[in-house]
Order: sequence, then structure tokens, then C-alpha cells
Amino acid sequence: MLKNGTGVLLLPVSPCDRQCILDGFEQLSDRSRYSRYHTPMRSLPDGYVDCLTGADNYTNVVVAAQLDQEGVQVGIGLARYVRLQAEPGVAEFSITVVDAYQNQGLGTLLLEYLLQHARENQLSLLRGYVLPGNEAMVRMLKRYDARKSNESDGTLCFEMNPAESAYINSVIV
Repeated sequence: MLKNGTGVLLLPVSPCDRQCILDGFEQLSDRSRYSRYHTPMRSLPDGYVDCLTGADNYTNVVVAAQLDQEGVQVGIGLARYVRLQAEPGVAEFSITVVDAYQNQGLGTLLLEYLLQHARENQLSLLRGYVLPGNEAMVRMLKRYDARKSNESDGTLCFEMNPAESAYINSVIV
């Protein structure tokens, strides 16, 4: 549930969610797109959307946050992690929340879902890269006691052990 009392569904993404993902991307401002992808993005490449909708729920985990608006599921957020082949037990994560639902606690719900899933799948580390100007994401990750380091390209790298995360609440899906 969001801070304003709105109920949200967190569901694994499937191939039938393709249009929902594309529609959600259209709801992102240029600033939000840059904060998430670290580059200007006018549209999502087909191959990237294929990766999101073809998640196997083990190596590639993708969850969508959706609202039910008059019987239609509307996408308002997306979170994912991808296991790194070169580093067993480590996955890189990302979270996207459409502008209209930012600062409502949705990013926290999505992160908690990823942490819970990662714990259940014995991951030892979740790693995420954040631009320094993405203050909401930086604040959220600090609340989870994520370890921060600076990358040579100016991004911030946050790492957390799912088993040790200090802020985990139960997420009902």
C-alpha cells in the first residue's frame, strides 16, 4: 500500500505485460528516464523489453507494480535484478517508478520485494548503480544501510546483503 492508502499489486512480469511496460515508460519524464538509464532515452529498445518480459524468475527477476483502474491493470513501477555470471551470488538491481507515483513509498515496496526474493534465492549481494542527483533513490538506499562507493564514471554504487538488510518488512504479493 502506498503512503496515500492506494493499494498496489506486485506481480512477476510476463510476456503479456509488454504493452503495460511500454505505457509505463511513456509516463516517465525525461529526468526520470535519465535517472534510471543514465542516458537520454526516447524509447525502450525491443531487445530490452524482451528481456523484461522473458524473465525466468531466477537469473532475471522482474516485478511490476500495478494499479487496478476499472478492471484495467496500469503499470506504475518496475523492479528487477539480474544475476551476474562473473560473480556467483551477486545480482545487479534497478527500480523505476513513474513520475505520478514517486515519493509515495513505491520504490521501497519494490526494493523490499527484490530483497525478499534475493534472500529466498540465496543471493549474497544486490548491487545497484545510481546517479548522485537521484536523491530519492540515494535516501532510500541509505535507509537500508547499503554500502556506498564512488565509481570512476561518477555514478554511485550501492551494495547490500539481502540477509542483513536492516529495514526489511514483509511484502504481501
